[in-house]
Amino acid sequence: MGQTIKFVYENGVCRPLEPVTLIEGARLEVELHGLSDAVSAEEYERTLKDLQDAVAEEFTDSEWAEVEKDILGPERLAARLGDREKV
Repeated sequence: MGQTIKFVYENGVCRPLEPVTLIEGARLEVELHGLSDAVSAEEYERTLKDLQDAVAEEFTDSEWAEVEKDILGPERLAARLGDREKV
């Protein structure tokens, strides 16, 4: 049986917009709608910084560079590296 539950995403947590009754241990499948494919450069940078802060002790600088490359993709990485060279 399906049910649609609307959530708002705030401070890293999905909060239901109305009361939800679920059985303990229930497994849910989430389908996201209303997302924009365009993410601002500032949002990418903020997310990368948060991630880097969270795993700072886990990666070497070269390992982190690989993570950045995978997350950003070639176009955003080139733009980001270009910005670093201007500084």
